[in-house]
Amino acid sequence: MAIAKRVVERGATLRIHDPAIRFDGSDMMAEIMLTLFGMIGSVEKHFIKARQRRGIEARKLKGLYKGRPATIDTARILELKEQGLGATQIAKTMSIGRASVYRALAA
Repeated sequence: MAIAKRVVERGATLRIHDPAIRFDGSDMMAEIMLTLFGMIGSVEKHFIKARQRRGIEARKLKGLYKGRPATIDTARILELKEQGLGATQIAKTMSIGRASVYRALAA
């Protein structure tokens, strides 16, 4: 809702022809409709996430969902650490973030 108000403050107007609704900050009915659209979008987002979680859980039960494949070679990080390199040097050598190095070392 805050985004819509900022857009209207900058002079933008949304007109829907059928039914005739104009979002320009001057009509209370338009404000109510905009709020309603936002709520519907929020509820739909919740439903999408819930369906996604159910799908992932179902695939996990069947043994088909393994998650995202690892992209960082943990063995290489450990090898570089044993050679005496610090986290920043390892990150630069492997073109990854320092946080990734710390996660791999903690695991």
